[in-house]
Amino acid sequence: MYIKTKDIKEVTIPSPYRRTVKILSSPDIVDVTTTRFTMGISTIPAGSKTESHAHEGTEECIYVLSGQGECEVAEKKFKVEQNDLILAKPGQDHQFFNNFKKPLKLLWVYAPPGAEKKLLEASRKSPTGTNCTES
Repeated sequence: MYIKTKDIKEVTIPSPYRRTVKILSSPDIVDVTTTRFTMGISTIPAGSKTESHAHEGTEECIYVLSGQGECEVAEKKFKVEQNDLILAKPGQDHQFFNNFKKPLKLLWVYAPPGAEKKLLEASRKSPTGTNCTES
């Protein structure tokens, strides 16, 4: 399967956790179905952050594509930059902060899939949402 990711629309998450999210693959997307994982890209603009959250029953692997920031995983805070890898075990709280001048761009993978369902639901309701369709 070949996918032009530029054709996948992104979802904008509003302040105070402002960021964009693009779900690249998921069991719930007809044209880009994967069965054992979900992959996406989040871009956190300068001065923003994600909410602190955890995924029950799902591991998350996060790769820093570009930019720099801070990450907190299981109450441990550390600086992150391009080419760093962050792992959050199932149930571990994690959060990203971008206190720098350039966007922080993250590639993430959930395994097993499922944690993306809230994002997909929000994107379907958004006028600027994604082109995802349920399977």
